[in-house]
Amino acid sequence: MTAPPLHERLELKVVVDDDLILTVRAMSAQKGGRDEATFFDLKFGVGFPGAPGRFRRSRRLELPE
Repeated sequence: MTAPPLHERLELKVVVDDDLILTVRAMSAQKGGRDEATFFDLKFGVGFPGAPGRFRRSRRLELPE
């Protein structure tokens, strides 16, 4: 037996400022809950179409607990 899927509308705001600090804000539209996380040690690259080299895409952002 499995539980029914959860349905919740989440609004996310993701900002990378001039100092390369990533701030993620999440708000639950139904429950009204809010949370925020900030990441200071970012390591990433930017790829452009047609540029040489390959970048591996990651679809998962690991948040600290």
